[in-house]
Amino acid sequence: ARPRQAGAAMPVAIVSTEDDDDEPSPALVQDGLSAAPLADIEEDSDEEEDDGGDDVRPPPAPRPPPTLRVVFLEIDGVLNTRPDPRLLLLEGGPCAMLRRLLEASGATLVLSTPWRRHHQYVAQALANFGVFGEEPPPPLERTPYNADTSRRDLEILQWIRQRRGEVAAWVAIDSADLLRFPSAPHLRGHVVRTSAGDGGLSADHVQAALEALGSDEAGKRFGRSPAAPPAGAGRGSEEVPASRAGDDAF
Repeated sequence: ARPRQAGAAMPVAIVSTEDDDDEPSPALVQDGLSAAPLADIEEDSDEEEDDGGDDVRPPPAPRPPPTLRVVFLEIDGVLNTRPDPRLLLLEGGPCAMLRRLLEASGATLVLSTPWRRHHQYVAQALANFGVFGEEPPPPLERTPYNADTSRRDLEILQWIRQRRGEVAAWVAIDSADLLRFPSAPHLRGHVVRTSAGDGGLSADHVQAALEALGSDEAGKRFGRSPAAPPAGAGRGSEEVPASRAGDDAF
């Protein structure tokens, strides 16, 4: 036989001089290590394929039904009766109604108001008026921003689409007519419109919102006399200078 040259990696076949009946079939040898016979490799491959074919995976578990209830909130004309684009104004009566709505429905509050740029300040102001009861103000979610700030309808629908399969029921409380836009078919039955001239958020609005949310409390009547703001609330409004309207730090 010819001597193997250094560095050569060519496989060679070892052929036994004994009878084929006494020795295994030729094996491949490379770098001094023998590999399994090709016939054995093919058989093993067939066995692996057979094993895989018998593996039946169980169907995926069904997704749990959505449970999230959401209240989208505008502030001007809802929680105040004298909106001012320069100031964030809150009043005790409408804030008491908002608290009753959140407690009765267990809904999550999402800011759709232009004041959502100051969401941390808004959360603290709402807490000052007892909207969250004795609890500290939670982090408030916000709808995304649209190039046309009047299209709160699109911002609300986009927020819902981003959480498809999570939202069980929702309602948008706004002083503007959100149903005037082409998106009205997607909003109908989910909008409660308030008016600053009529005192903002009232007991009737709370009832309509509870019905939209499918709450068990929808059949109950709330008193029309709002609870007084908690001690320490001080003023009847919270103010944010207009110069901070574009500041995302809040």
